[in-house]
Amino acid sequence: RTRDRGRPSSAPLCDVAKVVKNYASFVHSITNLPDPKMQLWHYRLLADESQKSKVLDDIAADATALGFVFAKMLDPILGRYSLTILHNLSCRNCSVLLGSDKCLVTVCDAYRRVHVLCSSLRKDEKQQRRLRRL
Repeated sequence: RTRDRGRPSSAPLCDVAKVVKNYASFVHSITNLPDPKMQLWHYRLLADESQKSKVLDDIAADATALGFVFAKMLDPILGRYSLTILHNLSCRNCSVLLGSDKCLVTVCDAYRRVHVLCSSLRKDEKQQRRLRRL
């Protein structure tokens, strides 16, 4: 299938970097979204973009945005995306994570929760495939 102008259906409709100029502000706007599905959609978008250095630099420079990512690490739905963002951040600039209060404790708690969830869902193959992407 193709979209208009000959683009494949898997191609994004717009370039996020052209729309979002400051990713820390983008994180702040996610906190204000009332609908959990919209919050999930935007947070997944942020996790996908978190391989770019501009995204990681903006989040690392803003304590509130970084705190939101840490707080959502323990969220049952958004936690996997926080782990992705923080993993990418740790590969680029781990000193930001080590300088944050309770960072290592929160990361360890999040990985323990994922491990418990994985071991309790071993029979559910579909869920196992989703968790492997962590």
